[in-house]
Amino acid sequence: MATSNFYQDGNHGLNVIVPSEDDELDTTVEDTLINIVEELSSAGYSVDNVKNWVDTPRSFDTGQQFAVYNKDGKNVALLELCAGYYSGANINIYTGKVLKELLDYDHEVTVNKRDVTRVVDIVKGNTQAFRRTATFSNGESIYERGE
Repeated sequence: MATSNFYQDGNHGLNVIVPSEDDELDTTVEDTLINIVEELSSAGYSVDNVKNWVDTPRSFDTGQQFAVYNKDGKNVALLELCAGYYSGANINIYTGKVLKELLDYDHEVTVNKRDVTRVVDIVKGNTQAFRRTATFSNGESIYERGE
C-alpha cells in the first residue's frame, strides 16, 4: 500500500521546504530552520528545541520540534519538522486551542492572534504552501503549490 508523501497536521496548512535545483534537501532544511529561528528571535520570540515533545509518525523520524514563546513566556506555537515519506520535508504549525489539546500538561499557551499571526507568517515566508488536491484509495496523494 502506498502513502501520502507529506504528513500534514497542525492548524496552518502544508508548509513544504523546497530545495532549489542546485541544493540538497539536508542543507536546505537546515538553512530553512536557521532562518526561521533567526527571524523569530529578531521579532522578539524565543525558540527552544523540544525534541520529540509530541509523537507523530514522521516528526519522530527527524526528532526536530521547536517551541516558540512570546516575551511573556507563553507558548505561541509548536513547529514540527516532518520528513516526507518519499522525499522532501514539511513543517507543521500548532497554535491556540490545537496546541493546548496536543500538550498533556499545564503549559501556558497564548491565543493572542497577533503573536500567532507573526509566527505563522515567518514560517510561511520560509516555506512553500502546498495543497493536497487528491488522495487515491491506495493512499497516494497529489499536491500542488497553493495559496
